Amino acid sequence: MPDPTPISLVASDGFIGLADFVPPPAAAEALTSGMSVTEALTVIEEAQLGPESVELISQALDTPTNVQWGIESGQMAADKLLPADAEALASAQTIMSAGEALADPAKAEEAGAAAADAAQSAGFAGPGAFVAQAIAFAAPAGALAAAGTASPALVAHAIAGAVMLSAGALAEKLPPPTKVAELKTAENPEVFEAATAAALAPVEPPPPAAESFELLKPFIDLGKKLAGGPK
Repeated sequence: MPDPTPISLVASDGFIGLADFVPPPAAAEALTSGMSVTEALTVIEEAQLGPESVELISQALDTPTNVQWGIESGQMAADKLLPADAEALASAQTIMSAGEALADPAKAEEAGAAAADAAQSAGFAGPGAFVAQAIAFAAPAGALAAAGTASPALVAHAIAGAVMLSAGALAEKLPPPTKVAELKTAENPEVFEAATAAALAPVEPPPPAAESFELLKPFIDLGKKLAGGPK
């Protein structure tokens, strides 16, 4: 079956509009261009598509809000994280506390390097590493303080991973740490894709969609709250 045709979604409830959103196949027939992000998210949630709901939210948030979503999601599972991943999460929070100062290219570059080191040290086995890597990807794109603009694709991808790994941590289903060399910026995204594939490999046997959705629902609600929209 071919992939669904991309559609455009209109900004709503704090979410940024998307010009080329690829609908999840299981909900594609009910999604049409011109819908708001909120309407599309409602359709996807009603179909109990948890990971797909997370992915839509991550694409429709700006980078500062996205990173905050990743940080707060990790904090929801704080007592389940490995020490190195908890350190990476704390590093991400410290970096983002600089706020608008991160609009300065030199400070952004410094923040990106520190975040990449934190992600590498954590081994890509939990939300802290993925949030830190999102910061590292955002830094060269000038997105760390870019409110009101959709996150770069790799940033959104990393935050979606962080949120799903936060849910996995609560379910005590996290992967072992993986050392990934030379992963500093978006110049070599294929390395990050490999790390993501390992960390987010489907659980065998996969849980029922309803079970997966219920596990992710508190994190989905958090993303909507941070966007400014209704739960």
